Amino acid sequence: MSLLARARKRTCRAARHATLAKALCLGACLLALAAMAPKPPARTVDMAPAALQSWRNGIVQIGAGIIAKGHRGLFGRLRLVEHHFAGFPPGTKLPAVLYLHDCPGLKIEAMRDIDELAAIGFAVFAPDSFDNRERKSDCVRFDFVAGLNPDAYVQRQAEIMVGLAELSKIPWIDQSAIILYGLGEGALAAANYPGHEFRGVVLTGWTCGAAQYTADVAGLKTPADIPVLSLVSRYDPWFDRTGHAGTCGDYMADHKYGQSIVIENRGLHHISWMDDRATQAIRRFLRNLMPPRL
Repeated sequence: MSLLARARKRTCRAARHATLAKALCLGACLLALAAMAPKPPARTVDMAPAALQSWRNGIVQIGAGIIAKGHRGLFGRLRLVEHHFAGFPPGTKLPAVLYLHDCPGLKIEAMRDIDELAAIGFAVFAPDSFDNRERKSDCVRFDFVAGLNPDAYVQRQAEIMVGLAELSKIPWIDQSAIILYGLGEGALAAANYPGHEFRGVVLTGWTCGAAQYTADVAGLKTPADIPVLSLVSRYDPWFDRTGHAGTCGDYMADHKYGQSIVIENRGLHHISWMDDRATQAIRRFLRNLMPPRL
């Protein structure tokens, strides 16, 4: 065999080896990318840094006279006011609410809820979902369109998990008296939380049906032995203006301590505190769950 033929043979063999190596490398890359692919939202919850950021920049409110007689209370972003915690009287123990706002964020309806809850006697902690710039809105507020961000479900569940973890670090919070409270999209998240950590759960502006969301978020995953209160307007335009949307009561057959209330109003129907009957029902439910103050 000539030198030229031998050179050609070696070149062809090297080319085949290089092609095989490229194919193996490509296969390995594809496997790595597949392993990194995001999981289905309703199945995997990651306590991501974004949820901790939402917590750190969320609202905290405690009413006047709740911490101690004559105390002016507390209001502000957690990261800006938490240094005041050190000045609370020794032995302070307060019930708390982990508040989940609706899909538009911490708007006026959320702040109204927070005010009312603080006035009852709770330390209210409200994570701010939209403090994270990557958080996309799940709805068009005044067009009553929702379900636009498939990741919202996971993000709100992560807020609950982070909130519980962070509340457990605060010594003046009564860990046996933490309420989970959600409005709209926040109630969707609350209704889908299956843990036993909360003393009670309040769901407002939510039917527990799929509505404009995927079918796997329908239902009530609150454990049957935990008190739960659901309030919704029969004519809430987010669901069905004809009054046939259903309620969370449809999923409470096994809930001994479950209450489902339908408000027969045609006015401000998505904001519970704007209706006297809803306000009274929420206050009664929460006060019955509050530990006695000695």
